[in-house]
Amino acid sequence: MTLDSGCTTADAYGSNNCDLTWGHSYTMFANIDLGNETLNGNASFTADLKIDGLIPFKFSCPMCGSNCTIKVPVVGKEESFAMPPCPIKGKMTLTKSFQMPSKSMVPIKTGAKGTTTLVDGSGKTIAAISVDATLS
Repeated sequence: MTLDSGCTTADAYGSNNCDLTWGHSYTMFANIDLGNETLNGNASFTADLKIDGLIPFKFSCPMCGSNCTIKVPVVGKEESFAMPPCPIKGKMTLTKSFQMPSKSMVPIKTGAKGTTTLVDGSGKTIAAISVDATLS
């Protein structure tokens, strides 16, 4: 996954060391090659994160065919967005533009660390990504 701006380094997997500014717009690009895998409505991605090492932030969303809804802990705000249509197979490029909120929903500096995992319909792990993010 790469971002169009805000990141100081990149590697074979995409952008690293990103600093996104409140109120600014960004575009994310992801090139996905599933090889022989086909993802349908029972494929999902999960996040298992800890906020500031203490507060669990876990969610699971379908990879395709419906909405992904995530409830942010502590502030209790829900975010929902549409996932692409099913099935997902072969190679695909995703482009998503987004705007950062004008200011943080959380009035203090905070962070989250953990793992996100993509699994197919049988529960087989296709990808796992480490996350280390700071919000200030």
